[in-house]
Amino acid sequence: MALFNSSNNNQEQYHPPHVDMSFWVGMFLGGLLGATLIVLLGTDKGKKLAKQLQEEGLDLWDDTQDKLAAKKDELWEKANKIKDELWEKAESAKDETIEQVTMRVEQLEETSNELIEKGKQLIEKGKALEKQAVEKLQETNANLSDKAIEAADQSLAHIEQLQERGRQTTADLRKRLFKNIPKKAA
Repeated sequence: MALFNSSNNNQEQYHPPHVDMSFWVGMFLGGLLGATLIVLLGTDKGKKLAKQLQEEGLDLWDDTQDKLAAKKDELWEKANKIKDELWEKAESAKDETIEQVTMRVEQLEETSNELIEKGKQLIEKGKALEKQAVEKLQETNANLSDKAIEAADQSLAHIEQLQERGRQTTADLRKRLFKNIPKKAA
């Protein structure tokens, strides 16, 4: 691997090799874990400590399960109470809602009849506007087609120029980058 690369202004820059510390951190942590296991499992005091930790862990687990079971029962009671209260409120609101909806439906029927009449009038106006718009579009269609063709021709010419510039740049780069590499004999 080259340590020096040449830049555009021909100055040399130093690039040090990559150092990965994760191996050494993993090795240290593995050794620390191994030493802890040897102390816990390899000595009588360590075995007693491990057994004590296990018993305390099981006691903690049992206590936690008991507390969770008690909390679960308490939450179920609260949930059922809330459900009953909501059911009562829903029943009372249902009757009010039915009355309001019936009244609103009657109002909407009246409004919809008025809107139907206005809609018929707007359709007639829309047909007249449509006729005018079609005539105007036919007039401008020819102009827009000519402008679109002209713009497409200019764009294609520009793309061709860019392609030619790209070919020239690629050829120049090949000459500069590969000029010192010997060609293979056939």
